[in-house]
Amino acid sequence: MTTGQQQLLKALDADDKNIGSYAEYLKSIRSGYHFVRKEILNGLADNLGGVESLNLAAQFNVPRDHSRFEDVQFLRSFLDNQDWFYTEVNDRFVAYQSGRYQEFFNQVEP
Repeated sequence: MTTGQQQLLKALDADDKNIGSYAEYLKSIRSGYHFVRKEILNGLADNLGGVESLNLAAQFNVPRDHSRFEDVQFLRSFLDNQDWFYTEVNDRFVAYQSGRYQEFFNQVEP
């Protein structure tokens, strides 16, 4: 194991709760129940940019058996694809709301 990988594992332990909280928050946004402004995602990305373990994870591989492997992958994916995430989240919201108010839309636009 390299020094960088050791630093990554140490940082993951220190950032464990933050990583879990950020991942949970982003997954809840992605559910389709929320419309999100781009400024919110940009602010979140700025905050994530200060999380040492995520910066190290861009350089070194998180072991697959690590408890935060999936969360780190998800957060790194968000950081690398913010525009896609923004579009996907809001498309899901529109689809959810369209289904939720289908009866209303059927009456308004027969």
